[in-house]
Amino acid sequence: PNPFSSEAGMTSIRFSLPQAADVRLEIYDARGALVRTLVNGSREAGEHSVRWDGSTDHGLQLSSGIYQYRLLAAGSMLTRKLIITK
Repeated sequence: PNPFSSEAGMTSIRFSLPQAADVRLEIYDARGALVRTLVNGSREAGEHSVRWDGSTDHGLQLSSGIYQYRLLAAGSMLTRKLIITK
């Protein structure tokens, strides 16, 4: 899990691409509902870092809990947990 305190501000999600690809990086709540799309577009090969402040696509701050991020790129999918504490 990637724990962070929303009071502290931000967390970074890092990923590496072996080649340029279309990328989607999304945050889901415990029920599986999409709450935030952080990346939706082409990215070059190499290391990437995306900062997230714990908010939804509508700017609302999420409550404490367990969330997941899903990274889709080049036909592959990676899912990891995030924990927000307040």
